Amino acid sequence: MFYLDINSPRIQHALNEHYIHCRYVIKRRLLGDAFKENPPFLQKSAVNKISINKSVFNFFNDDKNIRLVLTGKPIELDKIKSKFYKNKNDLDRLLNYTYFNVKGKYDTKNISKEFVDRYSSFHLTNNLGIKTCIYCNRNYTDTITSGVRINKFKNKKIPTRLLISRPTLDHWFPKSEYPILAISFFNLIPTCSTCNSSVKGKSSLNLVNHFHPYFKNPNVDRQLNYQFNFNLDDPNKANIIIDSKNDFTRSSIREYSIDKLYSNHNDELQSLMKLKKHFGRSYLNNLSNILEDTDITANEMQRIIFGYSTDNTEDILKRPLSKFRSDILKKLGIFTK
Repeated sequence: MFYLDINSPRIQHALNEHYIHCRYVIKRRLLGDAFKENPPFLQKSAVNKISINKSVFNFFNDDKNIRLVLTGKPIELDKIKSKFYKNKNDLDRLLNYTYFNVKGKYDTKNISKEFVDRYSSFHLTNNLGIKTCIYCNRNYTDTITSGVRINKFKNKKIPTRLLISRPTLDHWFPKSEYPILAISFFNLIPTCSTCNSSVKGKSSLNLVNHFHPYFKNPNVDRQLNYQFNFNLDDPNKANIIIDSKNDFTRSSIREYSIDKLYSNHNDELQSLMKLKKHFGRSYLNNLSNILEDTDITANEMQRIIFGYSTDNTEDILKRPLSKFRSDILKKLGIFTK
């Protein structure tokens, strides 16, 4: 589980593009042809006006409220999450997660061809560029396309399966309970399918007691703080344990089943312990000397050998099990920082 820097240029770009495209669709559904703004560059398909409850219409016809719903931070979303629940059907039609989640549409005359005619969940995950699951760091979550940049399309036929796969998007506040947050940027968490569907599912969590990747509580006792450890010296019998430094972390570990998920990686731990036993720090020092005159850096060497290079969150999220390997290698004394 990892906190993301919401002020990073990449996340801010993704946030801005999400807001521009989703706002346009909402305004078109509210006002139809009376909304005169030109569509953003990815929006090629028509968006029809819908009829909805007057109070819902008035709320969303205010751009301040649209911005709040689409770009509000988790603590702001928490305050409005139950709003208009009685008008759930109207919210489902106005925000329409299914429309946002569709890849494109097929040419009726040639079903082997496909249009990418709107901003979608693929563009969101591609813009975020997160390569492993934010919750478990065990599985890759790349967005994969056929190689054509998906933010440069015009309204023309393109090869089918251009948008191939993406991570699942976990609604941290479940959209079934809080439909107003169905397409809220900070409520759409790119995760692996195991964590989204099998582990977290529709669990209703809260910001006080549970980890959210976009919200770091100013109270350090309510911040995620844990390390991987092991409980035996025998490499053939060692088991992974997780040292949680506070109740908040313990509660979060339990809700996301991180301890149970990592119990399946005892073989990884045992391999690292054997490496320590047979090679140790001297092996790395000797290898460093051998590679001294090459263009391989110390970080690259660590990555090649151990699948981990630094403790930087952005780097850790590039490869599965990076935090686990980092913590264990430090415990074994192979790395000191």
